Amino acid sequence: MPSPQLLFYRPLSREVFFRYVALLGPERTLFAHLTSAALLAATVFLLALLTEKCVGRRTGFMAGLMLASLGAAPTLVAWTSGIQDLLAMLFVLIALLLRVRGSTIGSAIAFAAALLAKETSVTALPALLLVAYLFKGRPLRVRDSAPLLTVTALWAAFHPGLRILLSRSFLSGTHGYIGVDNSGGMVFLFRGVLTLMNLPTTFSGIASTQVLLGFLAAVAVAAALSRFRERPAAPSELGRPSRIRLLIFSVLLGLPPLLLTSGLVKHWAPYYSCFPALGATIGFATLVDPLEHRWRALVMAAYLGMGIIWRAVPSESGIISEPSLYQVHESLRQVERRFKQLDSRFPPNAIAYVSVGAVGPGSVYAHIHRFQALRIWYWEPTLATLRPEEHRRGGPEFLFRITPDLRVVEIRPEEHRYRSPGGKIPYAEYQRTVRTYARGLAASGGASRAADILLHMPERDSLAAVYDRRMAAMLLLAGGQNERAQEILDRTPAMPREPALNALARMLTATDLKSFDVSYALVAFDFRPDDQDALRALMSSLYRGRYFLQANALANRLLQIDPNDAGAIGVRKRIAAIPALDLTELPVDSQ
Repeated sequence: MPSPQLLFYRPLSREVFFRYVALLGPERTLFAHLTSAALLAATVFLLALLTEKCVGRRTGFMAGLMLASLGAAPTLVAWTSGIQDLLAMLFVLIALLLRVRGSTIGSAIAFAAALLAKETSVTALPALLLVAYLFKGRPLRVRDSAPLLTVTALWAAFHPGLRILLSRSFLSGTHGYIGVDNSGGMVFLFRGVLTLMNLPTTFSGIASTQVLLGFLAAVAVAAALSRFRERPAAPSELGRPSRIRLLIFSVLLGLPPLLLTSGLVKHWAPYYSCFPALGATIGFATLVDPLEHRWRALVMAAYLGMGIIWRAVPSESGIISEPSLYQVHESLRQVERRFKQLDSRFPPNAIAYVSVGAVGPGSVYAHIHRFQALRIWYWEPTLATLRPEEHRRGGPEFLFRITPDLRVVEIRPEEHRYRSPGGKIPYAEYQRTVRTYARGLAASGGASRAADILLHMPERDSLAAVYDRRMAAMLLLAGGQNERAQEILDRTPAMPREPALNALARMLTATDLKSFDVSYALVAFDFRPDDQDALRALMSSLYRGRYFLQANALANRLLQIDPNDAGAIGVRKRIAAIPALDLTELPVDSQ
């Protein structure tokens, strides 16, 4: 059933498909990709069949070959979540075929399945309503269209995302990425058209080997097609419609989904062109079909060759494409292997606190925390992965650090020991993780335990020892243990002002200042709680580092002390002018 909080409702392609994947056993990943590949092949076949029945055999063959040659199509197989587009495309084609054959009820049922696979399917409604008229000349009758319109109306009334969008006037909102306020619509539309034609959106970074492979494939296809003996185009079962009707149908099926994604979605991805390709390839095949045989062969060969070259085009960071998926795959495979070298299993209800230092195209942070990859790798649904600063009381605890070079380290903070399959790691990696864990532990009520961990930290220099002692005092102050905190501060050497401010600024980058009183940090590091110079220096440092939430909180603190503080007013104005980040922005571990 739909959740009123979720913008998307896709039970067929999400819940049903991934439940099927979960039942496949140890080789579920391989079988999931094989299933997607089979569905892509079925989609190509059904497109060729539909075009053959409505137009002719030769045009159907070319439309199917073009869809199979689309450079973006393999992404739907490489990325298992591409199943949403594959099922939508498949059921839309089934609905079209049944509609052409006169099965209005069957067509409506298939269209309902497409709608429950992905919302983009609703853009196929005009093509479904008119396909029989355009290809068979059948008059438009309400009773023939009623099942399709009823299914669409029920879906619209049932879908929570439409109510959410209506409630905010179809605007994306503060943290959304679906809405009519999409400033990049025309750019995304242009990119989508280029993708449909297998033309790269950029020519930089294409490997020469991929260009050679595309050229050789084009030559091979051209040679193969040139050997077919020229025959008159076989007519369709329905009689060949006029070219203008073919192109109208192509536009009805291909243009609406392209406009929908370009206009509403704030982040473009090449695979968005796969659904519009159902209509575009029919249009391309219609235009190519009248050409002489050798020219048809050259066009088809060039389209396939460009599709192969297109697949190697590097995309911008964060855009889902085959090259980016390969990078993610390689990074996650290394991390998974190293986790399992440390622990073959986790007990039920365990909590894995993972600090991620690996940032960049591997998307390790997002998969570990947002997508809870450890649950999948260990096939343990009760395993929770949290950041060390998110400590909570619960089941058995494990503390890990993923280093920038993708090594996995298991840390035992009370024992001050760690183990890693890769041998020794830089001590700063260990120290940073333990400090973050201690702060999370204190926030969840374990201030004494956190202070003990910091006070017994093996130190490499005297300045680090002073820093950890003062951090322990800060956590005790925040926990209401003032006497013990003062005892620690009385036995701790002072820190020079500049190093103390730098240390505080680093600490505050990962601190939620809405729930933590910065006064405790100032006192622990020998500053007065109302030291405006210190607060101003920290605010400026955090703002320059783009830690805007923390800088804004410090600006608010300064304005409580002095409502006319010009520096704080200026920082607040500049932060207020920064566009809000979308939820699709992947977070980066500040540590």
